[in-house]
Amino acid sequence: MKSKLSNQFLRNFLVIFLLAILDTVLAFVLLSLASGLISGSLAKNRYPASAIIQDDYRQIDSSAVVQNGGGVQVVDKEYRVVYSSGLDTIGKEQLTPEEFTVFLTESKSKPYHYDILYHPEGGFWLIVTFPTSIRLDFSLIHNNKAAAGDFTRSVVVIAFVALIYLMILALSAFIYSRITAARITVPLKKLCDGTRLLREGDYSARVDLRLKNEFAELQSTFNDMAARIEHEISLRKKSEEDRRRLILDISHDLKNPMSGIQGYAELLMQKEGMTRQELGEHLEVILNDSKRANKLLTELFELSQMD
Repeated sequence: MKSKLSNQFLRNFLVIFLLAILDTVLAFVLLSLASGLISGSLAKNRYPASAIIQDDYRQIDSSAVVQNGGGVQVVDKEYRVVYSSGLDTIGKEQLTPEEFTVFLTESKSKPYHYDILYHPEGGFWLIVTFPTSIRLDFSLIHNNKAAAGDFTRSVVVIAFVALIYLMILALSAFIYSRITAARITVPLKKLCDGTRLLREGDYSARVDLRLKNEFAELQSTFNDMAARIEHEISLRKKSEEDRRRLILDISHDLKNPMSGIQGYAELLMQKEGMTRQELGEHLEVILNDSKRANKLLTELFELSQMD
């Protein structure tokens, strides 16, 4: 029983595990579709830097960006903020090369979307900023120009990590299924052992599961049933003993009148010349003993009919 239940739990957890993987893949697909559906309506995609850039940054129209809660900044080759309109997350008019590099490299970690475009002829960077409503970055990028050895090593590492991850999940599912199965099979085994003892005639058998769930109710029901059976068996044994004792007593009492009948019958057959009075007395004794014996036989018959 334990093995079958454990294997069933393991199969159930593996099915749930596979369904969870499929649901995760489906969730990413749906998120990608949703992202594609809403991307066109987002302000950051309607007003990219490429749509408003001009050869002369002074001619850039930033009104639409500002009206949608964004901002436009222009940084020249000297890292000076020569133009700023609307939302300003730079906060300075002059940057050092290090500060501008940090700004570019850490732009992804900030709660803003930055669209940065460099104008080589004008020698400036156009930065269009919008507050980020929500960001979920998950992408798998492959470049054919990468070194073959790097690609192979990357694939091996990713495959190894994925394999370890799946093995850990499978092991966790296996252990958890065994633990869950044990919580059911151990109480069931105790109940089966108690039932077997009852079947073999040990009516004092009880189970102690030490649980507070549905098995506790089953334990109480089993113990009550065993107690009732034990009580009924005890009463039946006592009744059988009482009946045997009563039969023995009746048999003993029946022996006396039968002996009297036999004795007086033999006396009548052997003794000659009895007077009428003696004959009447002997016959009366025989009659009384026969009535007594008949009464005892009737009681014995009725007793034999009792359950």
